Amino acid sequence: MMDVHWEERRRTLSRVLRPDIRLRLSPVYKDAETAICAAEMLGATGYTVRRLRGCYEPAATGADWLRTEIIPQATFVVVGYLPTDPDKEEFSGVRALLLAREESGALRYMGSTAGTLKPQHCEFIRQSETRQFVPNLERDSDFPCQARPVRSGISAAVRHKGYSAVGKVKWPMVLKLGLSPEATKADATAFQGSR
Repeated sequence: MMDVHWEERRRTLSRVLRPDIRLRLSPVYKDAETAICAAEMLGATGYTVRRLRGCYEPAATGADWLRTEIIPQATFVVVGYLPTDPDKEEFSGVRALLLAREESGALRYMGSTAGTLKPQHCEFIRQSETRQFVPNLERDSDFPCQARPVRSGISAAVRHKGYSAVGKVKWPMVLKLGLSPEATKADATAFQGSR
């Protein structure tokens, strides 16, 4: 079956394989967007793209078989930040953003992200500082004690490496900041000025 193209192999395998949870044919998708969404929903770390007329190459990638990694992305609520050390040379004021996700009407702390933020975004975050955290924020023992709260309505789109065993986001990197629909007009004006 190694010298037979994909369509013929699949047709033959579908005739001889009995339905079994341990051994089955992979689903086929006509477009990349649907395939990527399905792979992400299954928790896959990547997917393989195959040329329909390509021959099977065991444990190999090449011109006919390409393996692509899925890099998860998500949007979180920014509930605060960690300030930088004022003695450091590159003082932006923001060392990390504190991220949360809404679950059952409360905001659950998901971890913090360090990464390169634009200076104007750091300024916007620092100007968004308030006296207290949002009332529905559930803080756990991992919540940093030196954290500073920010007003509600700020979100961060991040790329990450999945979730830890306790549900925290792993290695989040900020892609962009945004405002949620409940942000005030003054927030929107301040944010537009930070772009």
